[in-house]
Amino acid sequence: MPVNKEELFKKLDGEGEDHVREELAAGHYGEKKIGLVREWLRKKDLSRENQQHSENLGATMSATKAAWLAAFAAVVSAVAAVIAITSSGE
Repeated sequence: MPVNKEELFKKLDGEGEDHVREELAAGHYGEKKIGLVREWLRKKDLSRENQQHSENLGATMSATKAAWLAAFAAVVSAVAAVIAITSSGE
């Protein structure tokens, strides 16, 4: 009898990734399930990698914004200094 992929994935979700990895390493999944279990684990790994990539991208965007703000503040300060210097000469 074929394994129902959706039901198996729900069961694996309930067991948790660490438990599933332990069970796989111990050889507790039969031939009919092992391919699907590995697929489920690959999806978990990919999801984690995508999450990490998103977090890294967010940090990069924040750093870029901070750099632009610092550059803008420097320009404003330079303009203010020039105005102050030219005004003090009058």
